[in-house]
Amino acid sequence: MAHQKKKILVISTAGGFGHIRAAQAIADFAKEHFPNDDVEHFNVAEFDESFKRYGHDYDVLTRKLPWLWRVTYAYLPPAIGRWVSSLKGLHNKKVEQYILEKKPDAVLFTNFIIVPMFLGFFEKQLPGTPIGVVITDYNIHPYCNFPSVKYYFVPMAEVAGDLEKFGIKKEKIIITGIPVNPRFYRKENIDDLKAKYGVDNGLPTVLVMTSFRMSGEGLVALMRKLVEFEPKMNVIAVTSGNEDFYQTIKTHFDGKIILVKWTDTIDEYMKIADVIISKAGGLTISECLTLRKPLIMINPTPGHEELNVEFMEKNNFGRRAMNVDQIAAVLPDMILFSRKNQLTLVNEEPSAQKILSKFIN
Repeated sequence: MAHQKKKILVISTAGGFGHIRAAQAIADFAKEHFPNDDVEHFNVAEFDESFKRYGHDYDVLTRKLPWLWRVTYAYLPPAIGRWVSSLKGLHNKKVEQYILEKKPDAVLFTNFIIVPMFLGFFEKQLPGTPIGVVITDYNIHPYCNFPSVKYYFVPMAEVAGDLEKFGIKKEKIIITGIPVNPRFYRKENIDDLKAKYGVDNGLPTVLVMTSFRMSGEGLVALMRKLVEFEPKMNVIAVTSGNEDFYQTIKTHFDGKIILVKWTDTIDEYMKIADVIISKAGGLTISECLTLRKPLIMINPTPGHEELNVEFMEKNNFGRRAMNVDQIAAVLPDMILFSRKNQLTLVNEEPSAQKILSKFIN
């Protein structure tokens, strides 16, 4: 029997870049391994300005008013949160029209916050369309309880157990890990990569990915501590398009470190690093675990990122640091830990394979 082409729409939005990276990872994996099917990443923030505002508001709340986010995360009743989100779904006409034109055989969401915005639409306009939710943190919030969702794809057994406690049926929950880009699974010659990026000098390499919450003064203090650290090491900073952070580092440390404003090969930088310093986002953690790289996590966002930190520290995969001195204190042990390659591999099979196999035979 000839293969019946499947159309799967992977929906993401702004509000933490990890959701977008997870969706793109699934789409990129499908291009390589399911070339006869149509798996499309649909970032609604690029299609509808209101979703871009949602992402902006989330960033402001978590970075500028973390105490308010903590209160919201901990105390807002989940049913009220879902109801408020569903009201936003009354104004998604442009996005809904695009989905109708695509007529997907299945839909995946990588940001569960926006799921209630679309459930009514699918029930009325595309009834019977299987909906999956990909959980992109190493914990779960009771908000994530949607009876009409067919599958929940979760990173580990503990999250599966929490979903069951929230009332989700066990048969709906699939333990897959969190999807990362297929590039993270490619075997590379590390010596060649080190030569490519100019760190083939035998010194340890620390990679700073500046997606964390930190003031300009704090960033300068961090970079100075790393540049002056003894014994000497290579320092790479990737600012992920943050112009303020890029200019701050360039002004104070030009020529003393390797500074990158933006890169499409972050996997290569991570592969040559002994230790990574970044935020405690679920995707960053998953990328580090895939590469067996210890992670020092700075200023985690209250709620989900703090719980991610607990997971990392409990399993000896990384350490929390709330200031520059704490980073310096844990750094030597993290470098030694990395060079002994003691990190246990969490998920050897690509998560995207497990997710897509539920919809593509």
